[in-house]
Amino acid sequence: MAIVPQHATATADGEGDAVFTFPDVPQGELWCGTTTIPGAPDGAVGTVTASGELLGAVYGPGSYGPWICGSSRKLAIAVSGLAAGTQYQAVWHADDKGTAFSTYPAPITATVSGAVTIPVPLEVDGTVDVGNFPATQPVSGEVTADQGNQGTIAESWFVEVTDGTDVLGTVAHPLVTTGSGSGGTVDQGDQGTIAESWFVEVTDGTNVIGTPAHPLAVDVENFPATQPVSGTVDVGNFPATQPVSGTVAVSNFPATQPVSGTVAVTQSTSPWVVSGTVAVSGVAGTVAVTQSGAWTVAATQSGAWTTGRTWVLASGTDSVTVTGTVAATQSGSWTVAITGTVAATQSGAWTVAATQSGTWTVAQGGAPWSVNIPTGTPTQGQAKIATGGTAVQLTSSSTPLAQGIVVQALKANTAAVYVGPSGVTDAGDGTGVGWELQPGQCSPVLPYSNADAVYINAATVGSAVCWAAI
Repeated sequence: MAIVPQHATATADGEGDAVFTFPDVPQGELWCGTTTIPGAPDGAVGTVTASGELLGAVYGPGSYGPWICGSSRKLAIAVSGLAAGTQYQAVWHADDKGTAFSTYPAPITATVSGAVTIPVPLEVDGTVDVGNFPATQPVSGEVTADQGNQGTIAESWFVEVTDGTDVLGTVAHPLVTTGSGSGGTVDQGDQGTIAESWFVEVTDGTNVIGTPAHPLAVDVENFPATQPVSGTVDVGNFPATQPVSGTVAVSNFPATQPVSGTVAVTQSTSPWVVSGTVAVSGVAGTVAVTQSGAWTVAATQSGAWTTGRTWVLASGTDSVTVTGTVAATQSGSWTVAITGTVAATQSGAWTVAATQSGTWTVAQGGAPWSVNIPTGTPTQGQAKIATGGTAVQLTSSSTPLAQGIVVQALKANTAAVYVGPSGVTDAGDGTGVGWELQPGQCSPVLPYSNADAVYINAATVGSAVCWAAI
């Protein structure tokens, strides 16, 4: 009769899994043939069972089998790796070996008499996956076993010691040793008690596991990349300055911060507009001030004043009392001694030559103010440690300092550098006297009066700094 293929249709779920279940084998028939899943991806893999018994495996769209099922068994194929949501149709058909077992799917008699011959071994082209091979096989005849080399872990046999009923060496059944000395019972210790436990050496059959050369591998798949931390974390090697990307919210940051060192100011207007009271100290050149309102000027008189009419007064003996306003025309330089307040109206820019004594408070008039800032070539240099632990002078030349000196450790340094007077050491344990500079770090303005009084020290030869006079 004609060989009719059998079909099983299934749609892969969202994970790409599907189960193909073929029709029941009719009573009295024996079906034999290979299976294929046309269109299945090459990476698909599945298992073939007959009423729950594992028969073998299938891969991709290839042909596997043959599989044999009688009327008491149902053939099914469970496959993973299919395209999600796609419908496939598995085919169970006879191949050229099917007729060696029976006609397909022709009926067979329920009772078989005489000898039944099954061609074993079968002729196989490719790989055979035997999924239902039992672990224990009956053996007849003589069997020779090779125990392996003496003392070799990789080839040794594991031996279980029993008393005929129980396994010895457990808490319930400890191993008892006897000999010429005193006998007794070896107590392995309480279960789960580290203090009384025995040490066990773990091997992979060749090497001891848990050593630096052969560490114990732990695979944690669901461990998140970022872990929450509670409590206090002490980070000893955390640098003082950290690079930050993105936005940082600092809730306890004060509005006003102390600043040490040099602050660079970028001018936004030209000239500068200053409001409030300005104390001017140490300014060379001319300060142009625009008056606003009435000025009070203290002046000391020198010589004779002309006040609208000419008076001849004997110096030091004559005096005149003036009531009201006196109009005076100046000729030459006046030295005026004035008691009280003089109201003056400014015209143009005034040049005031004055010798400062104490602190001046200048009330700003109209904008802008013009201030001449002294300029010049800065004094700077570098110094390097020649012998570890020996202080080195920044410069042997006398270099007076107006405000102090700034010292920065070079980024190429590999250790801390300490800045201080001639007795500075390389101690960083709280007993030294130097200002510590890590690689790339800059000091504040150190209030030295001369650069030749500043020294550096470091434990590492070649550590270097750069400095600038302020």
